[in-house]
Amino acid sequence: MKTIQWTLLLLLTTLLWHCEQNEPAPYINPPAEVFNCAEEADACDLVYNNNAFGFDLFHRLHSEDPAANIFISPLSINTALSMTANGMLDDELADVRGILHQDAMTEQQVNEAFKYYLNELPVMAPNVTMLPANSIWYHEDFPFYQDFLTTNQTYFDAAIEARDFRDPATKDEINGWIADKTNDRIQNMIDNIPAEAIMYLINAVYFKGDWRYQFDADQTYTADFTAYDGATQSTPMMTHGQKMTLPYMRDDNFQMVDLPYVDSVFSMSLILPDENVSMDDVINELNADTWNQWVELLHPTEGYVQLPRFKMEYEKTLNDDLRAIGMQAGWSPWGDNRLTEAQNILISLVKHKSFLEVTEEGTEAAAATVVGIELTSVPLTFNMNFNRPFLLVIRERAANGVLFLGKVNSLEE
Repeated sequence: MKTIQWTLLLLLTTLLWHCEQNEPAPYINPPAEVFNCAEEADACDLVYNNNAFGFDLFHRLHSEDPAANIFISPLSINTALSMTANGMLDDELADVRGILHQDAMTEQQVNEAFKYYLNELPVMAPNVTMLPANSIWYHEDFPFYQDFLTTNQTYFDAAIEARDFRDPATKDEINGWIADKTNDRIQNMIDNIPAEAIMYLINAVYFKGDWRYQFDADQTYTADFTAYDGATQSTPMMTHGQKMTLPYMRDDNFQMVDLPYVDSVFSMSLILPDENVSMDDVINELNADTWNQWVELLHPTEGYVQLPRFKMEYEKTLNDDLRAIGMQAGWSPWGDNRLTEAQNILISLVKHKSFLEVTEEGTEAAAATVVGIELTSVPLTFNMNFNRPFLLVIRERAANGVLFLGKVNSLEE
């Protein structure tokens, strides 16, 4: 059974060691499993699958621009797409379940696992804030299947909101909901509501935790950070001011250390490529299996950590990226579906936005994902102008027998 690793992954390019001889801070063992994978197998499978999806998407985003910062919440994107999948059929459903690595689970198992996991996250660590929230906003004049809305309300605790999408105030209300659920860290998520828009499926997630071992603000100093392109940047560098005992592992190409938050249920895992190893080489190794292997190799080790104090924001429309990792269907009219009687609906937008701040005291992180559903302006039609060579078949339709077969390359006078 795959094990859950309750960690936040952050890839940075600085983590240095000192050589001072202070006594190490005591190591505190992590708590026992928050829940037993033998009893909650589907939830553990969901977490593993979510990790696999996250690393797939991370690889794609990195390949687009290796020098750019990236910060995403795979859980947020997965949740919004999984709510959307409850309204899909056929190729659209298969593609979404495929990129989310849910193929081996039934839809009921996925929904039940999300219900359990999303309910557990806020209560895993009493002194850490971890709050997922979901909502579905739809145009009040458009008919949707009640079963679709009820399913997402039941398993994702989604707030269901009917509004007039022609009213400019609706955009502000949706953005206000996202801001409220992310402590105002994600704002102005939706720029405008197109005339064709009929629904938005939204996930927001907010995290705030103090370090189990806080950095000493009096010890923070200015140092150089060498960026991906080799340029140096002056940055405030945090340190504990003493030797620490922390979960640590050493690979042939990198070092990894785990910084726990209070209650030791959540942690930030920091991976530092060796100076002669590129970030690309380490990222190429990263997948759901190697991630679990690396975490299993962490063991209490004495050492020193120096980490920049920093803040970053990230925003990306993911349509092309999701296509690139296998979601080919969904962007054109669905045909039969479980969302509405209309067959000319499609996904117009998958947008993700995130925030991260790392300080001496701890970490604040937030993310939101919006899946936009639109009605094509006219029902799906075709236009065939036979003004060039073509083939023709005259057939009987009972057994599909070909009676005549031909091609027309030119027209006789």
